[in-house]
Amino acid sequence: MFSHYLRPLKGALNVEKLFLLSLPIGNLGDLSERGRKILEEKEIFAVEDTRKFRDTCRRLEVSLEGKTVVSFHDQSTDFELERVLENLEHHDIVFCSDAGSPIVSDPGFPFVKKALEKGGELETIPGVSAVLAALELSGLPPHPYTFMGFFPREKKSRTEICDKIARDGQTWIFFESP
Repeated sequence: MFSHYLRPLKGALNVEKLFLLSLPIGNLGDLSERGRKILEEKEIFAVEDTRKFRDTCRRLEVSLEGKTVVSFHDQSTDFELERVLENLEHHDIVFCSDAGSPIVSDPGFPFVKKALEKGGELETIPGVSAVLAALELSGLPPHPYTFMGFFPREKKSRTEICDKIARDGQTWIFFESP
């Protein structure tokens, strides 16, 4: 349960901001200076995988000592989301996925939607985008393009998408796991 991970922070200001932090997709040198500053200064992190996040911070030589790191991912329940967002009433929260943007094909949308419903403020710390990297490396025309998330697993859905791609004559980008 989340309650034993989250604790009141001493002297925290009532800033109520959710930071959406994009992390590098492979080359840690792609982290912006602003992104590094957020990692160093903020105290509550909601992350897709705590082990991967801690490893990324270790490799970036960013200390997490005295900071709170909780897991939030696609399988997290509404109750777990609410427990994390309770802290938004009194503290900044930094939300990031394992790599890239936490809003693109990661659990960011429900998190952002609930934060806005609670009156929280949003700030993005952009970084590398797998979608734009794929577009740049594809050699395909960039205008127009459509990003569709992960390619469907079901045969009927795959067939429908492929038929649409064949008709539309534009660039389509999908994620696929290794």
